[in-house]
Amino acid sequence: MPKSSLRGYSKSGKLDEKEIKDKAKEMLGKDIDERDISGAEEIEDIVKKYEGKSEDELFSELKDIATKGRKDGSFNDDILKEFYKNVAPMMDKEQKKKLDGIVDMLKR
Repeated sequence: MPKSSLRGYSKSGKLDEKEIKDKAKEMLGKDIDERDISGAEEIEDIVKKYEGKSEDELFSELKDIATKGRKDGSFNDDILKEFYKNVAPMMDKEQKKKLDGIVDMLKR
C-alpha cells in the first residue's frame, strides 16, 4: 500500500484548514475535529523548525531533548521501547538500522 502524506498537498505551500480536513478525510476515511487541525498545524511548525538542519544538528537537539526529559521525568527507557515497538515495524531495513542507532544514542 503506498504511503500517503500531507506533504506537497497544498499549491500555496501552506495547508489551510479545509485542505487539511479534506486530505485527512481522504487518508483516514473519516472527518476530523478542531483538535486534529491544531495538531496538524503543530506538526507543520515543528517540521519548519528543523528544516534545513544537518543530521548532526538534529541528533544533538534530540539528545538534548531526551536528556531534559530524563531529568524532568517525561522521558525514560520504557517510553523509548514503546516508541520503537510502534515505529520499527513500519520501516524498511535501512530506516530500522538508523533507528537502532538513534535508540542506542538515547539510551546513553
